[in-house]
Amino acid sequence: MLRDLVNLAITIRDDGQVNPLTVVDVSQGVTRLFRIETGERRYWATWLLRDFIPSYTGDGMIPCIIIPTNRSSVFRQAKENTARSGLTAVALARQAALLLLTVHGYEVPAYAVGHEFYRQALDIDLRAKREYTDMILSAMGGIKRAQFSLIKSLLRLSDEALELADRHAIEEFKLRCCFGSRQNITPRSYGRSSTSISAETSEGAVRGR
Repeated sequence: MLRDLVNLAITIRDDGQVNPLTVVDVSQGVTRLFRIETGERRYWATWLLRDFIPSYTGDGMIPCIIIPTNRSSVFRQAKENTARSGLTAVALARQAALLLLTVHGYEVPAYAVGHEFYRQALDIDLRAKREYTDMILSAMGGIKRAQFSLIKSLLRLSDEALELADRHAIEEFKLRCCFGSRQNITPRSYGRSSTSISAETSEGAVRGR
């Protein structure tokens, strides 16, 4: 991921910032606050560019389009995410959950949330919101309903397993063996899923030597 950000930073240095970020105005009183809606990678790449990349002569400012809170769109964010490569299976699971929770009327906090927030999506599905199905699948890159369900089901994994899978970019099909039906998930099976993923990452490290 860091290598991708450095490459993006070099591209911005050489070609300039082509696409502005979209940010949501979440100001409170006189304090101006903005939450990045799209362009988080460009934000961090510019930060790297300003502080660590030689031959950069810019001021570190990033062009932004300010979106009112009532016009914020998780669909716009999802489409940008799926348009780029390198999005992990776990990141896709969180994105699927966010889209599903939004159309079901759940309030999405303006601050960072944990895995338990996303796991609420395990209790809901596309059937109850059929009118949004095409929009959601399109925002996820045009995947099929079955693939959407498989991606969302990754949220059954324990916090530790999700962190490991995200850090090592383990593919979705390799993670399926780590869990069964949701009703069978227990603290003990969560532990097994973490152990399985630890073994997977260790094996990958050995092969890479």
